[in-house]
Amino acid sequence: MEAFLEVEAKVILATPKIMIAQKHLGERLSSLVKFETTANLKDNSFFEDLISVTKKHKPQNLLILPFDEFISSFLRRVFLGSFPLEQLNGLISGIYFRPRCIDPSETGLKNWIKKVGLKKLLKRRFFSKLFINDANLVNLNLFESSSSVFQHIVDPWEKCRTYSKKEARKHWGIPSDKKVFLFYGTGAYRKGLEVALKAMGKGITNENNYLLCVGEISPKGKVGEMIEKLVQAGRVTLIDRYVALYEEDMAFSVCDFVLLPYINHYGSSGVLSKAASHRRPVICSDEGLLANLVKTHKLGLCFPTKDATYLANVMNSTRGKFSNGLAKYADLTEALNFKRTLIDNLLN
Repeated sequence: MEAFLEVEAKVILATPKIMIAQKHLGERLSSLVKFETTANLKDNSFFEDLISVTKKHKPQNLLILPFDEFISSFLRRVFLGSFPLEQLNGLISGIYFRPRCIDPSETGLKNWIKKVGLKKLLKRRFFSKLFINDANLVNLNLFESSSSVFQHIVDPWEKCRTYSKKEARKHWGIPSDKKVFLFYGTGAYRKGLEVALKAMGKGITNENNYLLCVGEISPKGKVGEMIEKLVQAGRVTLIDRYVALYEEDMAFSVCDFVLLPYINHYGSSGVLSKAASHRRPVICSDEGLLANLVKTHKLGLCFPTKDATYLANVMNSTRGKFSNGLAKYADLTEALNFKRTLIDNLLN
């Protein structure tokens, strides 16, 4: 497993997902020194490799990706009094996608344990930078001496091509008189596909409403039965596989709205940024950061989580002007802004 990259001898990137990291960080990572390791981010062997490569290259920063996989178990160790990376104090950085332990709205024993661990590390000035998608959490400044550690960063979209609706409808075989809603992603319960299917099956649903489901969905049980019934009725098209980039762009191009009927979702979503890049408004569950972003930036509409009847009514009406908000949010979340924030904070 590829794990370490050096950037201008100032930043070492530690990750099992080199290609994804290179894509996100851009050209300034194009001429990198690669290191090999078989370590899992949670293993002691990973810690040993990290210490070893740091001694060799003496970087200013250690960027760990994906950070959430590393930090969760690490905070539990710190809570119990263990500091396995004490030698790297002041060097560790990461993009913290689900920082529940600094969110006042998130409670429970697990979060409390992680919060205690995080406080200990912040007191020691263990971290260099922690990048967070939720600007409100960054601005809370809940921990003493943490204001210079937490940094807001956008959830970016990469380059895309928007096809004409006529071309996209031809590609997917969707009649021109349909109002198309896109469900993009997996069939995991938390993604809310069942809610979208129930909304489509409601008797109040406009007969011209049409659902395009794209991604590795693998519908089973009740959801499988529901989707098969709607496919047979000519109300749904199911593309149950990984799709190429041009097909992803075709999917966003063909739709009128993107559905985000997530259940108990925490954090941001790349689908929201992708929708904005195609100037497609969303219909989103009214909870958490996603709903806040949709309302603040005028990116679409919201409905009460899991309320299929309410969602059906919203799908029928879809009133609102969103073009300006979508254009501004697309500019804000462009990949270049993500890369600039990350690299400037790490290299300067």
